[in-house]
Amino acid sequence: MSLAIQRLLAAYRFQPYTGVMFLASVIALWVAGAAWRRRGVSGADYLVLMELAVAIWCFASAWEAAATTVPLKVLWSQIAYLGSCPAPLIFFAFILTYTRQRRYLTPRAMAFLAIVPVLTIVIAAVRSQWVWPEVLIDPHTNIALYHHGLWWWVFVIYAYVLLLLGLVILMGEIRRASAFYRPQLWVILIASLVPIVGNAIYVAGLVPVRGLEWTPLLFSFTGPLMLWGLARHHLLDLAPIARSVLVDTMADGLLVVDAHGRIAYWNPAMQGIAGASAAEVIGCSAEEALARATELLPFCQSTEEQRAEVRLGEGEAERYYDVRMTPLRDARGRFTGRLIVLRDITARKRIEAERERLMAELQEALSNVKTLRGLLPICAWCKRIRDDAGYWQDVALYVSNHTDAEFTHGLCPDCLAKLEQDLPPNKPSATGEERDQS
Repeated sequence: MSLAIQRLLAAYRFQPYTGVMFLASVIALWVAGAAWRRRGVSGADYLVLMELAVAIWCFASAWEAAATTVPLKVLWSQIAYLGSCPAPLIFFAFILTYTRQRRYLTPRAMAFLAIVPVLTIVIAAVRSQWVWPEVLIDPHTNIALYHHGLWWWVFVIYAYVLLLLGLVILMGEIRRASAFYRPQLWVILIASLVPIVGNAIYVAGLVPVRGLEWTPLLFSFTGPLMLWGLARHHLLDLAPIARSVLVDTMADGLLVVDAHGRIAYWNPAMQGIAGASAAEVIGCSAEEALARATELLPFCQSTEEQRAEVRLGEGEAERYYDVRMTPLRDARGRFTGRLIVLRDITARKRIEAERERLMAELQEALSNVKTLRGLLPICAWCKRIRDDAGYWQDVALYVSNHTDAEFTHGLCPDCLAKLEQDLPPNKPSATGEERDQS
């Protein structure tokens, strides 16, 4: 075992900068782990892949820098290409996904864009002279001096086209984004620019130490920057949502709650509804943000589409809202959050309440129609009633005109007995049937 270690130490000569590269690979794995825990957010999957590619690149580059023979340096460079070649494409896909433009990443487009990096990895493995026609080692610094072939330049042009397109898209998003989202976008831009600029300096041959490929060294800076962005500016927790000026100026309240129950977007109309500005609530839990409008919390906790009418406020501040919650899902159908829209229907509710009040009054008035009330002037002798015009009417006629009642006529027992007394003696008394007819 000691002999193997001696041979290993003889084949490698470690320098301080190789330790920095090892550290950069560890940081990249750390960032990948943090992004993996947020994989439900748009762009997190590509960030995981990108950091894994960076970790492979930095780890292999550290061994390449320490190797003391040309075959070992070429071998580790070939391994490093497993991370460095896919990195531009993964970066481009990450930017498109993070800025909500994943629709351009069709399987056909990704397969087409992957042709160059896959060919580069294969060519470096089986025809390395197409990539590095000659490799020399500086005896003073142990740094390999690679003379680059035609295919290397093909890959460089391909890589920088994707990198520049990604940066242009990112800067356009920064220009359109609200003030709250810009810090996290700037973190991504700076973390991307540092290694890109460093690599451009290496490609141009302007590095201070001849042959030093210091792009992996720069990842030791971008890794902590991404970690800081994840912790401080909620990278991947609060992915910026593409929206027009119409959304910010719309009268309807609009908020977006992410899959973890945190406020991801809050338009100005929501400030008047819930009494808090976007700067105060974005990133907070829905329970904190909606402390003054707890009736909305069920919409922030459901994963199924909902719609209901909600009353907020008391007294003069009472308002009614038609609330609609739509679940948000990514291209793979995974739940990513909730879009909640509040439309003020207070005016409509007041009109409906007034209509119901008028209908109730009308119903009451109808129920009172043809109902006798108050004092009725009636003659004590003939029992006729005086109407509003001063005419005297028969009781039956008056009642039928002022109510829905109808009279049926008959004789009470007393009147019937009196009538029978008045009849002539020789006339038989009325039968029951005749009484009824009378």
